[in-house]
Amino acid sequence: MRQVLPLIQPLAANDLARALKTWPGHHTWVFPKSKLVPDWVSGKYNSVAIRVSKHPVVVQLCQKLNSALVSTSANISNQSEFNSIKDIKHLFGDKIGHYLNASTGKEINPSTIHDAHTNTIIR
Repeated sequence: MRQVLPLIQPLAANDLARALKTWPGHHTWVFPKSKLVPDWVSGKYNSVAIRVSKHPVVVQLCQKLNSALVSTSANISNQSEFNSIKDIKHLFGDKIGHYLNASTGKEINPSTIHDAHTNTIIR
């Protein structure tokens, strides 16, 4: 949590409380971003999507780096998600600098995305 808190600016105390009930876990929450979030992460938005993972490899990476990670799904927008390193390598090839050959976890579907302030499910 100490890696995430500096990146967000919840509009109300309850906004963060909602997210904390689901973290770590398979839920992504969209918060207003702080000035620490660069535009190359948030794009044209004044918000940032945050997930606190419980995946052991992700947890270990964040602990070793003492930093949050920027990540995206292993798919191309509006196309199927991939769950095997073989399929991901086939899709992206040498466009990716390094592949981490680790289990993707037990979740089948992408994480649920919530608006932290309205609690609306985006996806």
